Amino acid sequence: MNQIACSFAPGFEKIIEELIKSRVNDAQKFSVSSGFVYFFSSQNPIEISSSLDFCNNVFLILKDFSSSVQKDFTSLVNKTVTSKFNSSILELGAKDSFRLRFSQSNQFVNVEKQLTIRAENFIQKTFSLQNDRTGGGKEFWFMTRTDGFAAFAYRMTQKQSTEKRFEQGELRSEFALMFVKMAQLPHKGKFVYADPFAGHGSIPKILSEECSGCTIYASDIDNDLVGKMAQKFNGNRMIRVRQSDATNLSFFKDNSVDCVISDPPWGDFEKEIDIPLLYKKMLVEFDRILKDEGKLCILTGAKNHFEQAVKENKTFSKNSQNPDFKTDVLVNGKKASIYLLKK
Repeated sequence: MNQIACSFAPGFEKIIEELIKSRVNDAQKFSVSSGFVYFFSSQNPIEISSSLDFCNNVFLILKDFSSSVQKDFTSLVNKTVTSKFNSSILELGAKDSFRLRFSQSNQFVNVEKQLTIRAENFIQKTFSLQNDRTGGGKEFWFMTRTDGFAAFAYRMTQKQSTEKRFEQGELRSEFALMFVKMAQLPHKGKFVYADPFAGHGSIPKILSEECSGCTIYASDIDNDLVGKMAQKFNGNRMIRVRQSDATNLSFFKDNSVDCVISDPPWGDFEKEIDIPLLYKKMLVEFDRILKDEGKLCILTGAKNHFEQAVKENKTFSKNSQNPDFKTDVLVNGKKASIYLLKK
């Protein structure tokens, strides 16, 4: 069995095990802490890494020091260089290069030069790689965490810069997946879901992949974004694209939607929008279109404005006392919250 460790956006600890099991069917012996999880699996580590696209980083643990009394980097390196490793499992090429990272409490740190050289020489000899401190293609980490986890690991994640793959304000697909999972929606059934701030379509896309048989309305006030969504979802029978103001969803009848799940403007890029007023008006409209016991799932960084709008809404104000009402998360390093409400 291989030991795999993953870092992910903090706040999703409740659903991370379920998500991993949906991709790695023999995953077992989970240990979850804030933004971090490790587990065991007999599947190919590289294939596991490719399947866990909702994680920030995926590591193959080469040596676990969590049970060791001494977890300083000198002790970790000394124990590592006297150990034997099977390099074939990493699927490394003869011309591959590497660099070494030391991570303490999620921060890269510098260690004594001689300690670094000793560890680099060991990796170079053991795994037949060329050392490239400026940015080698492969990465080996010595890591220690405040939760007691410590390890020598190989970083399997190979991602491109998100700045090249995502537009301003676009919700990353892996984050949209975790958001949808937090909503705890049925996987099958003739349910009606709505994203009134669909933007680039990240949430509707995930909904169509995770919930079979449902109808998804993806709407936005921006004509350009609506046009792009129409092209993106052309041929997808589950998703219906509309141009509409989220405070006036006239194409919906009263009490006709099972769940509204959306990422409304936070005020970061839309300076001309009165966010407090928008939130108050949208809650009135969501109250109108949602069925009794229907769900409302909102992601926002404008937490104070949203909580005040909920407090002033007669239908939704009762939710603020529920334990699942608010979950704090990080979105691309920004503090935000996911809110789960019922009508």
